Amino acid sequence: MKLSFRGMLLGGCALVTIVGMLAMAGSILYIIQSTSRDTQTAKQPLDAAEKEVLDEVLKAAGIRYEELRQVGVLARLDMPENDRAIAIERGHVQLLILRKVPVQASAFAALRFSAWPELEVLALTDCGLNTFPDLSGCVVLRTVDLSRNNISAIPAASVPPQVTKLLDLSDNRELADLSPLAKLIKCEVIDAHRTKVTSFDSLIALPLTLLDLRDAQVQAMPAALPISRSFRVDVGGCPVSSPPGFLARWNFDLSQGTAAGGQRTSGGVVRRDTVDAVGAWDRVPPHICQVSLNTDPKARGYTLDPVELEVLVLSGRLRVYLLAPADPRGPWFEQGYVKETDVTFRTRGRIYVEATQGHPARLTGNLDFVNGHAYFLVEPQDGKEVSGMSYRVWRNK
Repeated sequence: MKLSFRGMLLGGCALVTIVGMLAMAGSILYIIQSTSRDTQTAKQPLDAAEKEVLDEVLKAAGIRYEELRQVGVLARLDMPENDRAIAIERGHVQLLILRKVPVQASAFAALRFSAWPELEVLALTDCGLNTFPDLSGCVVLRTVDLSRNNISAIPAASVPPQVTKLLDLSDNRELADLSPLAKLIKCEVIDAHRTKVTSFDSLIALPLTLLDLRDAQVQAMPAALPISRSFRVDVGGCPVSSPPGFLARWNFDLSQGTAAGGQRTSGGVVRRDTVDAVGAWDRVPPHICQVSLNTDPKARGYTLDPVELEVLVLSGRLRVYLLAPADPRGPWFEQGYVKETDVTFRTRGRIYVEATQGHPARLTGNLDFVNGHAYFLVEPQDGKEVSGMSYRVWRNK
């Protein structure tokens, strides 16, 4: 029997279609079987010890199991619908989130979270805890959020062997000592902002990409630099970030500096190799003023070298600014280990002192340079003008 070319082509296409359908059916069957196995695994009953701890957690929190939203272990902590959530997979608790759930603090203190060896995420936020929970047996933790509680101390024996992503202890206002966390050698972020932490020397060996200590009470930076070059710490709002006589950030409106300060005289010149300039204003208006100096055109760029400045006044209180020759806060700031949250006009910041009658202002720093002239800044305090300002700027090469 002879077959036409068209008949052979149609027969071949039909055969390919049938084979494809059989393959698809096999894949679907495999997926159904795999899903069935995974579902059966996920529905395995909790280990007796884990169930006992979960029952104790629910009792201390005053909630029922049915109030917990069933989620996956990768559920987002910042979603309101996950304020009460749990993930149980393969018969183990892997995630628990309780947010703004008042708990019996004494009962929670006795809970043995270490009975959950596969716990990856624990968030007990704004729950009234006054004790760091016992996480010593939780060996696979990724994220722990204990923020906005009343925890004042971290027992070393309760610290887990590891937290790989985030440990959030922020807004525990009485917490002062982070040294027990030095064992978390894989942690990426520790957040302890708005606490009483005064130092973090014990943590500088950790590979932290961020140690958040904003609005804590850090007085001084560690003497040694961190081991990891990617280490970053944020100490915004701490005393160490704004030492007396230093401004890291400012929003001076330098256009105000064009206002005349009454009668003015000036002498001397800023040169390439030497600086020796003097001048006087009989009054300084009550705003930021730019004091321009006679400048040799060839001196451009050389004003970046430090100069000595002395300013006297006959009455009032006058603040005098120079650019900082180096960051007075030390190498942590100079070498970029400190996270700066705001963009600054000049990264070195400004130093300042104040002059009053009989008490001259003396500074060593750098002059600003713009439009061919070197200058420094002055600012009367208390909203009142200053009278009888005189100054001298000098530098010997």
